[in-house]
Formats: sequence, C-alpha cells, structure tokens
Amino acid sequence: MIARTLAEKLGDTEIISIPRVGGKLPPISAGRIGLVFPTYYAGLPRIVERFIARLPPVEGKYIFAVTSGRDADSPLGVLTRAARLLRRRGLELSAGFYLRMVSNFTPMFDAPPREEQERRFAEAESRLGEIAEIIAAGQKHIEKNSRLKNWLFSTVIHSFFAARIPGADKKFRIDEKCTGCGTCFRVCPVENIGLRDGKPFWRHHCELCLGCLHWCPQGAIQYGKKTAGRTRYRNPGAKVENFIYR
Repeated sequence: MIARTLAEKLGDTEIISIPRVGGKLPPISAGRIGLVFPTYYAGLPRIVERFIARLPPVEGKYIFAVTSGRDADSPLGVLTRAARLLRRRGLELSAGFYLRMVSNFTPMFDAPPREEQERRFAEAESRLGEIAEIIAAGQKHIEKNSRLKNWLFSTVIHSFFAARIPGADKKFRIDEKCTGCGTCFRVCPVENIGLRDGKPFWRHHCELCLGCLHWCPQGAIQYGKKTAGRTRYRNPGAKVENFIYR
C-alpha cells in the first residue's frame, strides 16, 4: 500500500519487489531510489539488510526510506541502521520516514477493529502526500527521536530477536482446516516453505513475515498458542497475487 501510494503520488515510478529480483537491484537509471519496508522488532528485516548489502555504489542518487510499524512513535534506529548500511556501499540516505500502520504480528497482537484500521489508512494517505512532496523536491529529511530509545530497541532488543528469527518457524503448525492448496508455499519470499504430501513444512531460514499465516485462505496456519483466536490481517489495498513469488 505504501509503495503503491507513493508511486502514484510521485508519478513515473517503477515498483520492484525485493523477493522477485532475488535481492539484487537491476540496473536503474532513475534519479531517486526508495526503500519501503516494515519495521521488524524495531529494526530492519533481514531480507532488507541483505538487499542493501548488495546495492551497487551508484553516485548522485537521491535515496529515501519509508518504514512502517504499529506504534504511534516507533524507535527510528531502524533508519539509522539503514543509513549506516548504505554508507558502507558508498551511498547516502537523503530522507527517511516512519508511518504508523496496522500490526500483522498476530502471535502478540490481534488486528485492531476495522474502524481503527480505516483511520490509520486515512492518516497514512495524508502523510504520504507530505512525504511525496519532500521526496519530489529532493529535500534532505530524516526523522529522528530519542537516541536512548533507538539504542535500546533498535540495537539491543532487535539484535537479540533478529538472531533467533530464522529458526523461529519451529512454532508454525497447521490445523485440520488445511486443504493443501499451496498458497503458503507460493507467498513465502525466501522459499522457506516446502510441501510434503500437499502439506507445508518450514525449512528454518524464516523471515517471520507471517505471510503464510495471513494469506492462508482457510486460516489453517497457526503460530504458537495464541493465533487460533486472532484475526488475520490483509491490507485492503493488497491482493494475494501481489505476493506470489513462485
């Protein structure tokens, strides 16, 4: 939703899916490059870190990042980390923004009521208009907040949890509603899900994006003990076809 809305407001923009290009940016002649990603445990998703580490050192590009999370005031060490990784590639983060969206981390949070979701979408739409103006003008603008909060959440806590993400898929399971449709297999961005006798199994190099859980048409995938009674979240601006990678 964020990438599409920004593309529409900026015009003459191509959206490139990181999983679809195998994590490597194809040759690009555009003057602006944007990274749009969710915040995971107050930090960068591992797949985004790997993508930035492979970026070619292109000079004179205006690079911006837009990250999303569930809280009104998220630790923005995630943007500091993105800027640091870009510098290692000889690149500069010119602008960075945070948007409050809806959490999809069902093991910890249920999705808010539809009315609350609509409010957040409306706020995001308005904010993205402001962000697009800053980007279109080529302004330097990186949002910041408490350095202590950033360090505690985006460095200490994120490092602790990020190291455990690949094997965290051990908590996934399927219940009796599974029909063996293979949707989970096709939406996994890192080919972490295989099929055995038509049923999914997880290979332990997970990104914990929970795409398999949320896009299962039967709601048959569970994670831990609490997801069975919680609402699956699908952004109304997205379709499962947007996340089919194989």
